[in-house]
Amino acid sequence: MLEATLQTLRELGYAKTTTTEIVARAGLSQGALFRYYATKEALLSAAATALCASLFPRFRLAMRSAKKGADPVEHVIRGLWRVFKTDEVRVLHELYAAAPTEPALKNALEPVLAAHRVQTLDVAKELFPELAVTPHFEAAADLVLASMTGAALMSLGDSDRKREESFLQSLAVSARVALAIASE
Repeated sequence: MLEATLQTLRELGYAKTTTTEIVARAGLSQGALFRYYATKEALLSAAATALCASLFPRFRLAMRSAKKGADPVEHVIRGLWRVFKTDEVRVLHELYAAAPTEPALKNALEPVLAAHRVQTLDVAKELFPELAVTPHFEAAADLVLASMTGAALMSLGDSDRKREESFLQSLAVSARVALAIASE
Protein backbone atom coordinates (compact mmCIF):
# COMPACT_ATOMS: atom_id res chain seq x y z
CA MET A 1 0.00 0.00 0.00
CA LEU A 2 2.75 2.41 0.96
CA GLU A 3 4.79 1.62 -2.16
CA ALA A 4 1.72 2.16 -4.34
CA THR A 5 1.20 5.54 -2.64
CA LEU A 6 4.80 6.57 -3.20
CA GLN A 7 4.68 5.45 -6.83
CA THR A 8 1.46 7.39 -7.41
CA LEU A 9 2.84 10.52 -5.79
CA ARG A 10 6.04 10.32 -7.86
CA GLU A 11 4.26 9.70 -11.14
CA LEU A 12 1.07 11.75 -10.81
CA GLY A 13 1.92 14.30 -8.13
CA TYR A 14 -0.09 15.16 -5.05
CA ALA A 15 -2.98 16.83 -6.88
CA LYS A 16 -3.79 13.69 -8.88
CA THR A 17 -3.11 11.16 -6.14
CA THR A 18 -6.40 9.62 -5.10
CA THR A 19 -7.17 6.68 -2.89
CA THR A 20 -8.87 5.09 -5.90
CA GLU A 21 -5.61 5.27 -7.87
CA ILE A 22 -3.57 4.01 -4.92
CA VAL A 23 -5.72 0.95 -4.27
CA ALA A 24 -5.83 0.13 -8.00
CA ARG A 25 -2.02 0.14 -8.08
CA ALA A 26 -1.83 -1.87 -4.86
CA GLY A 27 -4.42 -4.37 -6.05
CA LEU A 28 -6.52 -3.83 -2.94
CA SER A 29 -9.95 -2.49 -2.09
CA GLN A 30 -10.80 0.89 -0.57
CA GLY A 31 -11.85 -1.00 2.56
CA ALA A 32 -8.42 -2.60 2.82
CA LEU A 33 -6.75 0.79 2.56
CA PHE A 34 -8.82 2.17 5.41
CA ARG A 35 -8.15 -0.89 7.57
CA TYR A 36 -4.46 0.04 7.46
CA TYR A 37 -4.81 3.83 7.43
CA ALA A 38 -7.80 5.57 9.01
CA THR A 39 -7.62 8.48 6.56
CA LYS A 40 -5.95 9.47 3.31
CA GLU A 41 -3.93 11.98 5.34
CA ALA A 42 -2.65 9.21 7.62
CA LEU A 43 -1.51 7.32 4.53
CA LEU A 44 0.18 10.44 3.12
CA SER A 45 1.86 11.03 6.48
CA ALA A 46 3.23 7.48 6.40
CA ALA A 47 4.42 8.09 2.83
CA ALA A 48 6.13 11.34 3.88
CA THR A 49 7.81 9.52 6.78
CA ALA A 50 9.12 6.86 4.39
CA LEU A 51 10.34 9.52 1.95
CA CYS A 52 12.15 11.43 4.70
CA ALA A 53 13.79 8.24 5.95
CA SER A 54 15.00 7.45 2.43
CA LEU A 55 16.87 10.75 2.18
CA PHE A 56 19.38 10.25 4.99
CA PRO A 57 21.15 7.19 3.56
CA ARG A 58 21.48 9.04 0.23
CA PHE A 59 22.93 12.06 1.92
CA ARG A 60 25.37 10.00 3.97
CA LEU A 61 26.44 8.20 0.79
CA ALA A 62 27.04 11.54 -0.90
CA MET A 63 29.12 12.64 2.09
CA ARG A 64 31.28 9.51 1.98
CA SER A 65 32.22 10.25 -1.62
CA ALA A 66 34.33 13.29 -0.68
CA LYS A 67 37.67 13.58 -2.40
CA LYS A 68 40.70 13.96 -0.21
CA GLY A 69 41.38 17.63 0.46
CA ALA A 70 37.90 18.69 -0.73
CA ASP A 71 36.28 21.66 0.98
CA PRO A 72 33.82 20.05 3.43
CA VAL A 73 31.28 22.88 3.22
CA GLU A 74 31.28 22.78 -0.58
CA HIS A 75 31.00 19.00 -0.46
CA VAL A 76 28.06 19.10 1.96
CA ILE A 77 26.25 21.73 -0.12
CA ARG A 78 26.67 19.77 -3.34
CA GLY A 79 25.75 16.45 -1.71
CA LEU A 80 22.67 17.99 -0.15
CA TRP A 81 21.72 19.58 -3.48
CA ARG A 82 21.88 16.20 -5.24
CA VAL A 83 19.44 14.87 -2.66
CA PHE A 84 17.20 17.93 -2.97
CA LYS A 85 16.87 17.35 -6.72
CA THR A 86 15.35 13.89 -6.29
CA ASP A 87 11.73 12.97 -6.94
CA GLU A 88 11.40 12.12 -3.25
CA VAL A 89 12.10 15.71 -2.21
CA ARG A 90 9.85 17.03 -4.99
CA VAL A 91 7.01 14.89 -3.62
CA LEU A 92 7.66 16.11 -0.07
CA HIS A 93 7.56 19.71 -1.28
CA GLU A 94 4.23 19.05 -2.98
CA LEU A 95 2.79 17.62 0.24
CA TYR A 96 4.16 20.47 2.34
CA ALA A 97 2.82 23.06 -0.13
CA ALA A 98 -0.68 21.56 0.05
CA ALA A 99 -0.75 21.35 3.85
CA PRO A 100 -1.52 25.00 4.72
CA THR A 101 -4.85 24.87 2.90
CA GLU A 102 -5.75 21.34 4.01
CA PRO A 103 -5.97 21.22 7.83
CA ALA A 104 -6.13 17.42 8.08
CA LEU A 105 -3.02 17.05 5.94
CA LYS A 106 -1.26 19.77 7.91
CA ASN A 107 -2.03 18.01 11.20
CA ALA A 108 -0.84 14.69 9.79
CA LEU A 109 2.43 16.15 8.44
CA GLU A 110 3.42 18.31 11.43
CA PRO A 111 4.98 15.43 13.42
CA VAL A 112 6.72 14.18 10.26
CA LEU A 113 8.28 17.60 9.68
CA ALA A 114 9.32 17.91 13.32
CA ALA A 115 10.98 14.47 13.30
CA HIS A 116 12.66 15.19 9.96
CA ARG A 117 14.13 18.44 11.31
CA VAL A 118 15.54 16.64 14.37
CA GLN A 119 17.08 13.92 12.17
CA THR A 120 18.50 16.54 9.81
CA LEU A 121 20.11 18.41 12.69
CA ASP A 122 21.52 15.14 14.03
CA VAL A 123 23.21 14.50 10.67
CA ALA A 124 24.51 18.08 10.57
CA LYS A 125 25.94 17.64 14.07
CA GLU A 126 27.54 14.40 12.98
CA LEU A 127 29.21 16.18 10.04
CA PHE A 128 30.33 19.25 12.03
CA PRO A 129 30.82 18.01 15.61
CA GLU A 130 33.12 20.87 16.57
CA LEU A 131 30.50 23.43 15.56
CA ALA A 132 27.48 21.53 16.80
CA VAL A 133 28.04 22.74 20.36
CA THR A 134 27.92 26.42 19.41
CA PRO A 135 24.83 28.47 20.24
CA HIS A 136 23.88 29.36 16.64
CA PHE A 137 24.56 26.03 14.95
CA GLU A 138 20.90 25.14 14.46
CA ALA A 139 20.24 28.56 12.90
CA ALA A 140 23.11 28.00 10.44
CA ALA A 141 21.74 24.57 9.50
CA ASP A 142 18.25 26.03 9.11
CA LEU A 143 19.67 28.72 6.80
CA VAL A 144 21.18 26.10 4.50
CA LEU A 145 18.03 23.95 4.50
CA ALA A 146 15.68 26.87 3.89
CA SER A 147 17.88 28.08 1.04
CA MET A 148 17.98 24.61 -0.49
CA THR A 149 14.22 24.25 -0.19
CA GLY A 150 13.60 27.59 -1.87
CA ALA A 151 16.12 26.87 -4.62
CA ALA A 152 14.65 23.43 -5.25
CA LEU A 153 11.20 24.95 -5.66
CA MET A 154 12.54 27.71 -7.90
CA SER A 155 14.36 25.24 -10.11
CA LEU A 156 11.39 22.96 -10.78
CA GLY A 157 10.96 24.31 -14.28
CA ASP A 158 14.44 25.74 -14.69
CA SER A 159 17.39 23.80 -16.07
CA ASP A 160 19.84 26.70 -16.19
CA ARG A 161 23.11 25.06 -15.05
CA LYS A 162 24.91 28.43 -14.75
CA ARG A 163 22.24 29.75 -12.41
CA GLU A 164 22.32 26.53 -10.41
CA GLU A 165 26.12 26.66 -10.11
CA SER A 166 25.99 30.29 -9.04
CA PHE A 167 23.42 29.41 -6.38
CA LEU A 168 25.53 26.54 -5.03
CA GLN A 169 28.63 28.71 -4.84
CA SER A 170 26.71 31.52 -3.12
CA LEU A 171 25.15 29.09 -0.67
CA ALA A 172 28.57 27.64 0.17
CA VAL A 173 29.82 31.16 0.96
CA SER A 174 26.70 31.87 3.05
CA ALA A 175 27.10 28.56 4.87
CA ARG A 176 30.74 29.33 5.68
CA VAL A 177 29.70 32.73 7.08
CA ALA A 178 26.86 31.14 9.08
CA LEU A 179 29.20 28.47 10.43
CA ALA A 180 31.81 31.12 11.34
CA ILE A 181 29.16 33.03 13.24
CA ALA A 182 28.01 29.79 14.88
CA SER A 183 31.53 29.18 16.12
CA GLU A 184 31.78 32.58 17.86
